[in-house]
Amino acid sequence: MAALAVAAGVWAAGTAEAGDPVAGAQPRKPGTEAELRYWLQNMAWGFGFETDEIQAATGLSAAEIRASLAKFGITPENKPARAKDAPLAMLPWPGGRRISGTRNARVEAARQRDTKAGVLAPFADGGYAVLDMPEVLYVAREGDAGRRALYVAHYLGYSVWESDEHLRLEPIEWKRAADHILETGREFPKGKRYSSRFTSKFVAFRRSVRMKITLANESDGLFRGPQQVQNCVFMRNLKGGFGGPDSRDVAAKGYHARSSADGMRWIIVAWVPLMTPPAFGFCPSACWGNPEMPCCHSDPQFGDIPAGESRSVYGWLSFYEGEDIHGEFERIDRTGWKDDKWEDMPQWNEAAAAYR
Repeated sequence: MAALAVAAGVWAAGTAEAGDPVAGAQPRKPGTEAELRYWLQNMAWGFGFETDEIQAATGLSAAEIRASLAKFGITPENKPARAKDAPLAMLPWPGGRRISGTRNARVEAARQRDTKAGVLAPFADGGYAVLDMPEVLYVAREGDAGRRALYVAHYLGYSVWESDEHLRLEPIEWKRAADHILETGREFPKGKRYSSRFTSKFVAFRRSVRMKITLANESDGLFRGPQQVQNCVFMRNLKGGFGGPDSRDVAAKGYHARSSADGMRWIIVAWVPLMTPPAFGFCPSACWGNPEMPCCHSDPQFGDIPAGESRSVYGWLSFYEGEDIHGEFERIDRTGWKDDKWEDMPQWNEAAAAYR
């Protein structure tokens, strides 16, 4: 990767060449040597971070970064090659590099990495997308006039827990169950009006990522549907003009697809059950995008969730090369993923061989 080649020169020369670091980021210093090694490999090999971006993510000095890279032998030359027919490369997002084009520095600095994962495009020099799922969870407790933000993946104090309960949301990390499986979640305090927990699970396959978000109601009252899940796909670091002025935006059959500038490469996202009108929160509809980020959405919803019960929504992400995007939606539909209410692992039908 070109970015890694530049970084190699930076490391060898002992200087910190500029990348695209987040100003005012809240770094997380790895607590063990094993974690330090993992996150350096994640940033240098996976995302091609420059030294100043690693600094923003970890709080380490440039000298500490150079010494650690040398100690672990992390160089562009020994980056492991992706095996043929391996699952899409999917990694926890480390923070430290900008993922949007917003001019609001406070918003960019406030983005938590807790529910964000990067998926590398399978195209040559294709870059990667950052998935923030959930970015926001809205709930409506029976008896309340409107819906509240149960969780917001930014340190901005917008959630009911921060504004009403003055709770500090401590950092959480993805559980790396295997190279192709990521799980995360958060449990909120017991005995409160919005007591609950959510979990997110992503499973990468050769040509797709299957996703599930589960919300459990641990309060003493009904969570009245619909409970909206705002899920974001940040495209700033995809190469080829995704989400730019020449990018095509296609929403059909519950899928939301955005193209590269030439219209030949696509990222596709979908969730079920999809949000139905009326929209609420920041979202104008189920499938929408913010050109400033740029990002695209397919936002699902939970129905009623009685006390003591849970509900799940199910997602799909894939990439496509070609012009027949509507035909691709049909091919994905034939995999049966929309009807698969999976528990531990996604199931596939016989038509799914190309994606699994």
